[in-house]
Amino acid sequence: MQTIEQMVRALSNSGMILPPGAIGQFEIYRRFLISWNHRMNLIARGDEGKIVERHFLESVAWLRVFQFHECATVLDLGTGAGFPGLPMSIMRPDLEMVLVDANRKKILFLKNLVEELQCPSVRVVLGRAEDLNTQWNSVDVVVSRAVSHAGNLVHWTQNILKRPGGTLLTLKGQDIEEEIVRLEELKEKKSISDWRIFPFDPFPGVRLSKKSHMIHMSA
Repeated sequence: MQTIEQMVRALSNSGMILPPGAIGQFEIYRRFLISWNHRMNLIARGDEGKIVERHFLESVAWLRVFQFHECATVLDLGTGAGFPGLPMSIMRPDLEMVLVDANRKKILFLKNLVEELQCPSVRVVLGRAEDLNTQWNSVDVVVSRAVSHAGNLVHWTQNILKRPGGTLLTLKGQDIEEEIVRLEELKEKKSISDWRIFPFDPFPGVRLSKKSHMIHMSA
């Protein structure tokens, strides 16, 4: 089983330092996740021994590939078991993090976990992506870990992102040609000022997951 110390070494080698108390929080997170995973389907059972690399390190990596400004409001759409938003918040407690998911059981897990971790800047919200524009506006960054087609994410978040300057980030696998075509079609219709795709390889020599591209869209 991977350990938090392995993650600390990977971060240190890349110049990222964990804030005080973060190691203990990640240990609590890992134990909490495994315990609750035996009662509900939070992550694949085969991933329980790979939580540190496949979930924690991959989530923290978003902070390495994109510069989140201080005290930014970040909305994690379809957060599931809290990825990538909650590990990001542990590393950057200044961020105003909103974890959104439509699954009541996952929301219950997250509320209990956030209370256990004592993360005052994290809010947990039960909701569907389609209803976000009735609850939120002027969000600095929306992050989404391959929840849906990039075109759907643009549609769901167009009215909640700050304009100008709001950013949508999503992580994708190798096969993204169809999504690229769709984004080109949506660029004018949805007022996307800019978008780009870049390789997701934040820690050279450390294999994270099969997801290998990040799409960055600016409102």
